[in-house]
Amino acid sequence: MELRKWGECLIRPWMAVLGAEQVPSAVSRMLRELVILELGTELARATREAEVAAEAEAAEVAGVVESKSV
Repeated sequence: MELRKWGECLIRPWMAVLGAEQVPSAVSRMLRELVILELGTELARATREAEVAAEAEAAEVAGVVESKSV
């Protein structure tokens, strides 16, 4: 029930501005944009984690090579 109230509060202003027939497409478009933003954020985080891991591995390999040459 609480979720339904929240949904109605979210959609009611859209209905007033766009009209009831336009709300589904507007909400759908907004949700798609939010999903795209979330995926972009996740991709950026995963990319950074991979970069950090690669840097750590490179530093470890460099340390092993340096210790063997000393």
